[in-house]
Amino acid sequence: MPAAGRAWLTSLYDPVMALTMREATWRPRVIESALIDGEAPTLLDIGSGTGTMLIDLAREAPVAQPIGVDGDSQVIHRASVKAAASGVKLDLRLGRAQELPVPDSSVDVVTMSLLLHHLSDADKLTALREAHRVLRAGGKLLILDWGKPHNALFRALFLLVQALDGADTTRANVEGKVPGIAESAGFGDLRLLDRWRTIWGSLELIAATR
Repeated sequence: MPAAGRAWLTSLYDPVMALTMREATWRPRVIESALIDGEAPTLLDIGSGTGTMLIDLAREAPVAQPIGVDGDSQVIHRASVKAAASGVKLDLRLGRAQELPVPDSSVDVVTMSLLLHHLSDADKLTALREAHRVLRAGGKLLILDWGKPHNALFRALFLLVQALDGADTTRANVEGKVPGIAESAGFGDLRLLDRWRTIWGSLELIAATR
């Protein structure tokens, strides 16, 4: 899936994220949460985009095994170019979140960063079931996505996201229903690790266990 469903936005994705999404604050927090007791996990980033998360992970934990799956061949190419320029090796695979090209019980950690709000509720559930399938027993899921707005101002700001990404796919985020969908997919021990305010709305980091 291209950035916001529009291929022409792909080239703008990285600079817009850097300028508006407080990446320098939340991305290290996601990576810190992904590393298991200082060990380097096999980590799958679903909707890996241009690879920034995986590149940062590979730098932080050089012996980690980072896998990225994305449905857009253009961003897979961009990610491979960025990884080569950064001197890191990534396992990048073309595929859909609802049908992952990854074996059962083969990864320690799954991350989903700003992916689920692009999917219908049915596809959210399917994608989370796929995440559950590929995780080993006791494995960790990290969801970084839009959450229920802090207040009326942040609800108004999020209307911009809904105008771009669609009201139907983002409704579960606005209503705070993503954790419940994850539970329906088989995950337990759900907890909110952190929350950030951005110019687009409220961003949340949710952890769960297989």
